[in-house]
Amino acid sequence: MADQIQKIENTGLPVKVADIALAFQRAGWVGFWMQLVLGVIAAITLLFAGPSTRQLNNPGSGFGLFFTMAGTVALGLSVYWNFRYPRIARQLRSTDSQLRPNKADTLKLLRQGVMIPMVGVALSLVGAFAIVGGLVAKAAQTQGVLATDPGRFIQVLDILVVQANTLTITALFTGITISLWLLNRVSR
Repeated sequence: MADQIQKIENTGLPVKVADIALAFQRAGWVGFWMQLVLGVIAAITLLFAGPSTRQLNNPGSGFGLFFTMAGTVALGLSVYWNFRYPRIARQLRSTDSQLRPNKADTLKLLRQGVMIPMVGVALSLVGAFAIVGGLVAKAAQTQGVLATDPGRFIQVLDILVVQANTLTITALFTGITISLWLLNRVSR
């Protein structure tokens, strides 16, 4: 800790700015990697299960998959946004005050960093409602039906789409949490 304070004093940065820069760097990398790993797993699961569910006669799969994929695209934007946070940290550490973003610009960036994953969560939730609604309809149709048409039963691939959607929402929630935490740190 004393070593970090000495480094901060040598650069001439205000302690609060150096603290915020360190928070941006650490939180940005944590958010980036957590969202990237969860997003890649969700995308692979969607690529594997998505096309197959259209063949399984799931009434909500087309609509639900569209919104789930739209949420996954928003997740990609959120991953990129978290990738930007360490670069903002580098700008905050700049000894040239002209290159350093001011507090208003930093707060604006963080608000955008909250809105992107929030839109993604909203899209993914609409997709989840459609997918689960389709699965409920499918389950209701199978009461007392002979097993002659396997497309009328809930399949493992149907559940994989729900899992991909849940992973997407979890990753987006991580992005919201990181951005809100940074927003709290900057606005103090």
